[in-house]
Amino acid sequence: LNSLYDDAGLIHNMLSYRIWNDISASNVHTREGGTNMEYAEVFYDNQYVGIYGVLERMDKKELNVKRSEKLYKYIDFYVPVTLSMMPECFELKYSKDMDDDMGTMFLWADMFWNHETVDYDEAAGLVNMPNAIDSNIFTMLTCATDNIYKNQYYIATKDTKGSYSFTEIPWDLNGTWGNEYSGEYRPWYAEDTDTWTLAMKKLYESNPLKISALTLDRWQELRAGVITIDRINACLDRYFSYLHDSGAYARNEAKWPARFPWDDRYIYEYADKRISFLDTYYKELYDREESKLAETESTAR
Repeated sequence: LNSLYDDAGLIHNMLSYRIWNDISASNVHTREGGTNMEYAEVFYDNQYVGIYGVLERMDKKELNVKRSEKLYKYIDFYVPVTLSMMPECFELKYSKDMDDDMGTMFLWADMFWNHETVDYDEAAGLVNMPNAIDSNIFTMLTCATDNIYKNQYYIATKDTKGSYSFTEIPWDLNGTWGNEYSGEYRPWYAEDTDTWTLAMKKLYESNPLKISALTLDRWQELRAGVITIDRINACLDRYFSYLHDSGAYARNEAKWPARFPWDDRYIYEYADKRISFLDTYYKELYDREESKLAETESTAR
């Protein structure tokens, strides 16, 4: 049960899980997955306690983790500078050898936390690239400020050569779509460019043309059907209608008055502005890097 106490409008988790699952389902090149959420009004000892989100547990069964794989949960903002610090940052959720010393996950953490610059090929080998592109687009789209350095699950998969790559899956998505973790709405997040995931930011810095091209291609593919304002608005209409028409919103508000002013229009406006902004941002990002390459080649000639 998620109390949704810091989810202004009770909508940000619900929409975010839906969009991530839609993005995941559309990617034929990788296995991602995630959890699902439904609303429920909860009573305890015959006392009404409000609207909660009922979520499927994020575990090896839900995420279809194989026996040869490992599942980790990034739980805090601590920076794992050394292997001994890993238990402060990550929790091992599944391994057939549960006394794992965190060494596997430290491969990823050390690469993307502890190196100011990375070798592109070496770093790219540690990520499931189709998933990494999706995860970054999702985090950028939703402006998931609380999911950049934590609030992620990682599936570690070993290849035939014994090397690991990591698949990233988001959770705890209240701080999205302009909603700060405090529950206060921040409309200026609609033009924020500082919500790249940790791995993708380092990969972009090491090979900006490659990453900007992959990102633009996937963004345009998603914009053709999955990420459209009409589709997002339809989801919002359905969720808000359920909450209002059932009387659940009014009952919850009577029990727990909002700490900050909220208007349902906020998230519609944010989604429209954010999608429009990213259309321009991703195109300009690629065009700028392509132009740099052209100038370099021209100078060399």
